[in-house]
Amino acid sequence: MAEQKTLKVHSPTADAWDYAVAGFDTEEKLAGYNVDAVAESVKQAILLCEQVNAEHGRALAIKKAKKLQKLFGNLAHELHSAETQKAMTNITANRDLRDFLSVAATEASLREAMLNAVQSMQTPFNDYLFTFGQNRGGRPVKTARQALLYCLIKNYEEIFPTPLWDSASIRLIAISTHLFPACQVSTDGLEDAVPRALKDFALWTLWDRQPTLQPFDQEMLKRWNANKTDDPEPPLAPAKPGAE
Repeated sequence: MAEQKTLKVHSPTADAWDYAVAGFDTEEKLAGYNVDAVAESVKQAILLCEQVNAEHGRALAIKKAKKLQKLFGNLAHELHSAETQKAMTNITANRDLRDFLSVAATEASLREAMLNAVQSMQTPFNDYLFTFGQNRGGRPVKTARQALLYCLIKNYEEIFPTPLWDSASIRLIAISTHLFPACQVSTDGLEDAVPRALKDFALWTLWDRQPTLQPFDQEMLKRWNANKTDDPEPPLAPAKPGAE
């Protein structure tokens, strides 16, 4: 497996941040921007890089876990085989089960002892793969610059008083020119990188802004709906039967 590059967005120092904000304030095209929303975007980009780095590290663990899961599955299948049981019975006929195991066994045969051991070892691998193996994060970013642009796009309408479709590229290039150096991220090729990021990430960021769904729990639903008024719209009248 190819080695993954570590993503890193540095938290700006106080001097670097003040210098960046001074740059924002000199840009007419950034008029009305929300400095707190920009700072929050930087924090989110730092966290996003940490999440992606963890996902990269997990990828190898997932690969190895899948191999072990397959080995355990094959061994458990073999232990269920009648031929295997017969062979193990012949081998252990004149020997105590404790000769094969490091602890006193309660199982009636070596086959049962091994099968229980294999299944107990397989369980945590199954749990791990169920948790992490189906989805390795779902984040599209591969560089620190993409992480910053992703978070700026996601929070764009909190940063600026205009919608994303209104001259977003111009504003993002302007703010990134001052922000990226403060975070020790390269500004090379921003004029090309920003339109590409808008094209690649706009739908991702829209999905990321969706509200968290309420859990389907009756008590929670009762509390959630406690202060909600009933739907004022009257029910539809039943259809009248047609004339014969």
